[in-house]
Amino acid sequence: MKVVFEAEAEQQLYDLGEMVDDLNITGAGARWINRFLDFIEDYAQPKVTYALCHNADLAARQYSCITFRDKWVIAFKITGNEFRVYEIIHGAVLQ
Repeated sequence: MKVVFEAEAEQQLYDLGEMVDDLNITGAGARWINRFLDFIEDYAQPKVTYALCHNADLAARQYSCITFRDKWVIAFKITGNEFRVYEIIHGAVLQ
């Protein structure tokens, strides 16, 4: 299954990578992004159905959600053969 990032989610991913670089040593951001992408690849499986997000606003947009490292909520939809990521949100923001 192909993983596709909407423009906003892609920008959020690179911003997070830069933040990790700023907080750690150079290269940590790229490693974090690679682990994030590997995590999503594990969920981007054909013929799998995910529940809608628990957050009412995200569920109203028909997004499903998974959580990366108990902090980052990934809002996505599976359409056809695409796992489309719409938003990456820090979990604390949703509470």
